Formats: sequence, C-alpha cells, structure tokens
Amino acid sequence: MRALTYPLLLLALTLPLQDRRLGRKPVLIRADDASAQEQEEVPPEPDPDKARKAVEIGNFYYKRENYKAAEVRYREAILYGPEWPKGYEKLVRTLETMARYDQAIQACRDFLKAAPDSKKAPEFERRAKLLQQKLGSGAD
Repeated sequence: MRALTYPLLLLALTLPLQDRRLGRKPVLIRADDASAQEQEEVPPEPDPDKARKAVEIGNFYYKRENYKAAEVRYREAILYGPEWPKGYEKLVRTLETMARYDQAIQACRDFLKAAPDSKKAPEFERRAKLLQQKLGSGAD
C-alpha cells in the first residue's frame, strides 16, 4: 500500500504546479552575446573526413540547384580543410553560378592565402582574373 501512496502523493503535488504554468508563455534561455561570440571565433580542428563529407553534401545540394545550401556546406568544408582546394573550387563555382563574382574572387584569394604553394594556386589566380573581368563587364 505504501508503494502506491508515494506516487499518488507526488502526482497530487505536481498537478497544481502544472495548472499555474498553463497561462504563461515559455521563456527561452540564451547564452549572453559575449560567450556566443567567443565560441564562434574558435576555428574547428582540421578534419579531412568532415571536409570531404561537407563537400559531398554540398554536391548533393548543388545538383538540385539549391545553391545557398551548397554554399554553406562548401564553406564548412573550408573550415575543416583550409588548405584543401576542392572546397574552394566548389565554393567558387557555386558563387559564380549565383553571379556573386566579388565573393568568388575573395574565395580565390582566401585559397591563395591559405595554400600559396599549392599546385592549384595558378589555377585559382587565373580564375580570379576571369571573375574580375566578368565583374568589370557587368555580365550575369
């Protein structure tokens, strides 16, 4: 009998508390802005597997013409593989498709800063020049 009394007593005590909360709106608990900024400033550790996976997911979105989502994934790949050219190549292609040439040029420059001795560096320099011409001519 005692085993049955305790859960019933607990239930009886909690029911009035629930009734009082029904009229209130839920309150979101957020971290203060300073701690959120500190967390964002710390770059993730390089991880080639995560970079490859992010590129694969970006390719999935790109094939379905969801360029904004592809851009997000390619930028994620760059965070995990800052010297890996594939993420930059895909990001530049996506930005060019969306006619955001200034950002595509910046992505080329970012790669050249991250990996100036890469075999792909001349290709990125050439691509940046072509994009600069497109930007200058106002082509879509």
